[in-house]
Amino acid sequence: MPAPTTYEIGSTLVGIAELGSLTTPVPAPESTFNDYPDTARLQSGLTRGLGLPTAEWRYGYLTEAQFDQLKTFCSGLSANVYIATLNNSNTYARYSAVMVMPTSYRMRNDNYLDFTITFNNLVVQP
Repeated sequence: MPAPTTYEIGSTLVGIAELGSLTTPVPAPESTFNDYPDTARLQSGLTRGLGLPTAEWRYGYLTEAQFDQLKTFCSGLSANVYIATLNNSNTYARYSAVMVMPTSYRMRNDNYLDFTITFNNLVVQP
């Protein structure tokens, strides 16, 4: 499988697809990547990163159809998925992840406004 060059999502690694090629195309999000979700200060004064990486995909708005397309990967509050996302090396990489949908939404004219999808426990995939 060639290296990703954009955002992707799938229920399986084999079924992963670019957001723009989904049945209902979804635009690329604004994203953030966190190598270490927590830190600990050591007695030496150094800081150690703790935990598996996390990522967030932020959308200013999505249509109801685009939102429903993303919900097919996470019908509950969270689900195991595979994603490709931009990391802190400014490259795209594939990860297994836990997708967590927001618990509240703002809507206007059948559009979902200003929401963030969180991906926890990212593990790099070959």
